[in-house]
Amino acid sequence: MTTSQPLDDLEARAPGAGPSVTDSEGFDRGTGTGEPTKEVAHLLRLMKSADDTYNSRDYDFFLNKRHHQDVWVHQIGSPDTVGLEAHRADMDRWISAVPDMRVHNDPYDVQFGQGEWTVALGKLSGTFTQPLTLPDGTQIQPTGKSFTTFFTTIAHWKNEQMVQEYVLFDPQDIMAQIGISR
Repeated sequence: MTTSQPLDDLEARAPGAGPSVTDSEGFDRGTGTGEPTKEVAHLLRLMKSADDTYNSRDYDFFLNKRHHQDVWVHQIGSPDTVGLEAHRADMDRWISAVPDMRVHNDPYDVQFGQGEWTVALGKLSGTFTQPLTLPDGTQIQPTGKSFTTFFTTIAHWKNEQMVQEYVLFDPQDIMAQIGISR
């Protein structure tokens, strides 16, 4: 599915967001009640705080408080990373090229969890205004074009920090929207 429509169109198609722990619908299969357990609700709030600090560019908090020092991160289109330094370098690659990039998490479109795992689905948007260096070293010049796409984080938590993180979005959709074909 392509998501090159404006954000307003995506909002109309987004799965239902409603009032809940972090102002988004959530559930935990263990309760059968439609609302998360106390523990899962806490982890969902931690996930929201991680994305809030990402959006505000408070990377010290984002990395050191919400990620374990040996965090393993899988992100489509990038090599897996292990550890805070490698995760930061991968983040910097995108943030330097798209300085206004943000996760739309207020509210998330969908969020839920079970046990030590959370899933948060929202949107990611930004404008390609600076050169982008790909993992293979190729540098792409900015086009000034914006993108909005779906974005999901699946996180495994231990002691209030992510130890595993799956960052899922469609890099081909982003490339098409910002005017780059590969």
